[in-house]
Amino acid sequence: MTNWFYTKAGQQHGPVDEAALVQLARDGQLRPEDLVWKEGMAQWVKASQVPGLLAAPAAGGPPAITPAFVAPTPLPVQNAAMPYRQIQPDDRTSRMAVASLVCGLAFCIPACPVLAIIFGIIGIRRTGEGRMHGRGLAIAGLVLGVVLGTAGISVELAMLPGFRRGLVVPTGRREVADRVKCAANERSIGQAILLYCNDNQGQYPPDLVALVKNEDITTGIFVCPSSNDTPATSPDSLLSGGHCSYIYLGQRLTTSADPTTVVLYEDPGDHGDGVNMLFADGHVEFVAATDPTYNKTVNTPSPGR
Repeated sequence: MTNWFYTKAGQQHGPVDEAALVQLARDGQLRPEDLVWKEGMAQWVKASQVPGLLAAPAAGGPPAITPAFVAPTPLPVQNAAMPYRQIQPDDRTSRMAVASLVCGLAFCIPACPVLAIIFGIIGIRRTGEGRMHGRGLAIAGLVLGVVLGTAGISVELAMLPGFRRGLVVPTGRREVADRVKCAANERSIGQAILLYCNDNQGQYPPDLVALVKNEDITTGIFVCPSSNDTPATSPDSLLSGGHCSYIYLGQRLTTSADPTTVVLYEDPGDHGDGVNMLFADGHVEFVAATDPTYNKTVNTPSPGR
């Protein structure tokens, strides 16, 4: 049965069958200038243009209505007054959507996160408007490619030698912040040394372990943020390796030492182009690798940490 739509006063009505439409025309409710349309017609037409619609019905029933403009295979017409013909979905699942999800799950393999993002975007486009299945797979693959790919890159960078030391971007903001934090550490160590001297007739501590044991100072203060060192779990393990970023030179010093004497400096590999140095007068200064003081201090064998 063919369903017809018609308009009156700008309002769309229907669907109705052919007999009902003919009856509306006979009753005067459908006027010649009113528009009518049914599936298969290329556009809305006036009722007067549909042969047999406004004519008197023949005996035996209403006449068959033949549309004036019929397209063999009409395309969907997006018209506010015309019912929209729905696009029939494809029963297949988008291969790009599946590939995006697979690559997203395999984010640890190089290039897979990038492929997951690319395939995900293509998959979303191909599954738009319900044309194909797998839109959820494409979205999941895209998200995995972005999130897990970013996380994987971060982990790989963190494992690169020298990355935490700031050697990758030595003039970056992180390196500047690490130098400032390192200098603050050395100033705190200098204050603890001064307190130790006050309690020991002006004598500097024999080593940094004695400083930790006798003064209110934690092992974390001996770790430069640009290094790969970690805080020692106890004072005795401070110098066991990997827990102290500073070289101590004050084993034989007293408070009468020359103010320009270097008491402590950090591992030369932490910042690359220089080191923070603690002097006997308590001030801390970043000394460049080209400075004579650097060469005199760093290149001279030290008693140890």
